[in-house]
Amino acid sequence: MKNRIHFLRFAIFVMIMISCNGKQEVIPAVTQEKEDAWTFTVEVGIEKKTADAVGGYDQAKQIIENQFVRINNKFNDAGVFGKKFSFRVSSFFMFEGASSDFCLSAHPCCDVRMIYNGFCAEDDAGGGWYSGDIKCIHHRWNMEHNGGPFGEQATDGIAHEFGHVRGAIDIYALKVEPEKNPVNHEAYNGVKSIMNACYGETEWDLHSIHMINASADSINPPDLRDLFPSKIGIRAEDANGNPLPGCTIRLFPISWYSYAVQNQAVVERISGNEGLVFLAENPFGVTSDDEYPWNIRYCNFLVEVSNHEKKAYAWMPINEVQNAFFRGEDFLLTIRM
Repeated sequence: MKNRIHFLRFAIFVMIMISCNGKQEVIPAVTQEKEDAWTFTVEVGIEKKTADAVGGYDQAKQIIENQFVRINNKFNDAGVFGKKFSFRVSSFFMFEGASSDFCLSAHPCCDVRMIYNGFCAEDDAGGGWYSGDIKCIHHRWNMEHNGGPFGEQATDGIAHEFGHVRGAIDIYALKVEPEKNPVNHEAYNGVKSIMNACYGETEWDLHSIHMINASADSINPPDLRDLFPSKIGIRAEDANGNPLPGCTIRLFPISWYSYAVQNQAVVERISGNEGLVFLAENPFGVTSDDEYPWNIRYCNFLVEVSNHEKKAYAWMPINEVQNAFFRGEDFLLTIRM
C-alpha cells in the first residue's frame, strides 16, 4: 500500500481523550523477555457499524485478536527475521463517524494505531499505512469485499501494512508494464514478496528482510535515503566477459507507482577502459521536501548499453542497489552485449 506522510494537525488533546478514555479496555501487559521477541503495542479502533456487523464490541475484539495471531504468523513462520514478532493489541475502542478523526492524529498510548472501518464514506481517509509522526494503519476494507475486513485476503493486506511499519517498501511500486516502456517494451515484475503481491503470498524479499531486521525493536525504521552504497557502477562486457570500453550507457528512470519507463535518459556516460562507469551522483534522487515517496525521486532504472548498432538492457531497482549496502559492498551492475 502506498506510503503516506501527512502533516495535518487536529485537536490532538481532544483525540487523545476520546482514544484513551472513551469506550475501550486496556489489555494487561504480557511479561515477555526482550531477547525472545520484538514486541509492538497496537491501539485498535473499530467503527461501530463494523463491530455491530460481527456481533458487537466484544465479538469484534475477539475476532481482531485472532486476526493478529495470523498477522504475527506471517512474520514468524517465514523464519527469516532476527527475532520473533509480537504485534499486540494493547487497547481497543469503538467509535462512530469518520476514520479520519482517528487515523490522522497522534496516539501517545501505543506504538501503532490501527483503525478498522468496513463502511467508509467516499471522502474519508484513504486506506493504508500513514507513516511519519502519525504511525497508523487505516484498514479501509468494505464488509462485502473479498471476505470482509477480517477475512484471509484482508489479513494478508494487514500483514503487508505491518511490513511498512517495520520499514519495508512497496516492491510492486517498482514494476513496469510493457505498454508503458517506450525504450525496449519489456516488463519488470519485481521479486517474489509479501511486499510485491499483497494477497496470497508467504515469502519476504531480501530487501524487506534487511529493512525489517535493521529496524529491530525501534518504532522508527532506518531512513531509506541513508541506505545506498558509496559507489554505484555499471560494467559493459562482451559475450565472453571481456570489458567493452567506449559504450554509451544510459539510465531511463521509473517513478514510484508509475509502472512506466520515461523515454528521456537522466544519465548518459561512456564506459572507460575496463568497460566501467561509476556514477558521480546517486541517480535515484534523494530529496528532503516530501514530494516523493520515501523522499527518493526514482525507484528503478532501465539501463541501456549501446555499442554501434548493438544494444543490451538491464534493470536497476532500488532494492537490489540497497541490498549491496546491507552486504557492505559497492553496487556493480554488469551488462553483457
